[in-house]
Amino acid sequence: MNYLQNVIRILTLDTSVYRDMEKNNRLFFTAFVNVFLTGLFFGLARLYYVFYEGGGGFEDPRLQLLYLVGLLISVAQIFLAHAGFSLLLWAMSRGIKGQAAYFPVYLHTGTATVPLWLGLPMVTLYSWGLLGTFSLLLAAVGLTWGFATIAKSLMASQAFTFVRASIALAITIIFIFSFYVLWYGI
Repeated sequence: MNYLQNVIRILTLDTSVYRDMEKNNRLFFTAFVNVFLTGLFFGLARLYYVFYEGGGGFEDPRLQLLYLVGLLISVAQIFLAHAGFSLLLWAMSRGIKGQAAYFPVYLHTGTATVPLWLGLPMVTLYSWGLLGTFSLLLAAVGLTWGFATIAKSLMASQAFTFVRASIALAITIIFIFSFYVLWYGI
C-alpha cells in the first residue's frame, strides 16, 4: 500500500494498518513524514501569527530567510515534543502492564499524528486569539480524532484493548497538562 492509502486507513481508525506497515517496512517512513508534516503545519500557523501581528512580515529580503528558519525550528520542536510524549506514553503504558519497548510506541504514535495536522494549528491560533469559535471547533475535532488514532496506535504497539490504551493516553495527557498549568497557569 502507498502512503496515502495508509493515511486514509489511519484516519478511519483501522488498527491493522500498523501491522501491515511493520510487515512492509513502511512504519518508520510514515512516522517520519507524519511528524514532519505536523511540525510544518504548526510552523505555518506560527508564521500566520507573525504576519498577523507583524503587519506583513519583514521588508528586507535577507530577513525573509528567518521564515524558513522559523519553520525548521517548528519542525524540530514537534520532533522533540513527539519523542517526549512517546516516552511518557510508553512509561504510562508500562505502568498498566504494557509489553512493548519504547521504539515501537514512538513509531506508532508518530504514524498516528495525522489528525493533529488540523488540531494542533487550530488550537494554537485559537489560543493566540486569532481565530474564532469555528477554529475551536476544528481544534476539538482534530484533537479528539488524534486521541482516537493515537489510542488505536497504542493498541497495535502494546496489544491493549481500546479502554486500556485510552486510559494510558488519558493519564499521559493529564500528566502533561498538569505541568502546563504549573508553568503557565490557565
